[in-house]
Amino acid sequence: MEEKLGAYLVKNGLLTEEQLRKAVQEKRETGQRLISILNRLELVCSSERGIRHPC
Repeated sequence: MEEKLGAYLVKNGLLTEEQLRKAVQEKRETGQRLISILNRLELVCSSERGIRHPC
Protein backbone atom coordinates (compact mmCIF):
# COMPACT_ATOMS: atom_id res chain seq x y z
CA MET A 1 0.00 0.00 0.00
CA GLU A 2 2.75 2.50 0.89
CA GLU A 3 4.56 1.87 -2.41
CA LYS A 4 1.35 2.78 -4.21
CA LEU A 5 0.99 5.92 -2.12
CA GLY A 6 4.53 7.03 -2.94
CA ALA A 7 4.05 6.36 -6.65
CA TYR A 8 0.75 8.24 -6.63
CA LEU A 9 2.28 11.28 -4.93
CA VAL A 10 5.18 11.41 -7.39
CA LYS A 11 2.95 10.84 -10.43
CA ASN A 12 0.67 13.69 -9.39
CA GLY A 13 3.50 16.12 -8.67
CA LEU A 14 3.03 16.21 -4.90
CA LEU A 15 6.45 14.72 -4.21
CA THR A 16 9.73 14.41 -6.11
CA GLU A 17 11.50 11.10 -6.65
CA GLU A 18 14.29 12.32 -4.36
CA GLN A 19 11.88 13.26 -1.57
CA LEU A 20 10.24 9.85 -1.84
CA ARG A 21 13.60 8.07 -1.84
CA LYS A 22 14.67 9.85 1.35
CA ALA A 23 11.34 9.17 3.06
CA VAL A 24 11.45 5.47 2.11
CA GLN A 25 15.01 5.21 3.44
CA GLU A 26 13.90 6.74 6.74
CA LYS A 27 10.96 4.31 6.83
CA ARG A 28 13.36 1.39 6.50
CA GLU A 29 15.59 2.76 9.25
CA THR A 30 12.86 3.67 11.73
CA GLY A 31 9.93 1.40 10.90
CA GLN A 32 7.57 4.39 10.88
CA ARG A 33 4.71 4.62 8.41
CA LEU A 34 5.54 6.49 5.21
CA ILE A 35 2.68 8.96 5.63
CA SER A 36 3.89 9.76 9.16
CA ILE A 37 7.36 10.58 7.83
CA LEU A 38 5.97 12.71 5.00
CA ASN A 39 3.79 14.61 7.49
CA ARG A 40 6.68 15.19 9.90
CA LEU A 41 8.88 16.49 7.08
CA GLU A 42 5.95 18.67 5.98
CA LEU A 43 6.15 17.29 2.45
CA VAL A 44 2.43 16.49 2.51
CA CYS A 45 -0.34 16.94 5.03
CA SER A 46 -2.95 14.31 5.65
CA SER A 47 -6.28 14.50 7.39
CA GLU A 48 -9.58 12.74 7.32
CA ARG A 49 -10.31 14.74 4.15
CA GLY A 50 -7.30 13.33 2.30
CA ILE A 51 -3.73 14.27 1.41
CA ARG A 52 -2.77 17.75 0.31
CA HIS A 53 0.31 19.68 -0.65
CA PRO A 54 1.64 22.08 0.39
CA CYS A 55 0.94 21.83 4.08
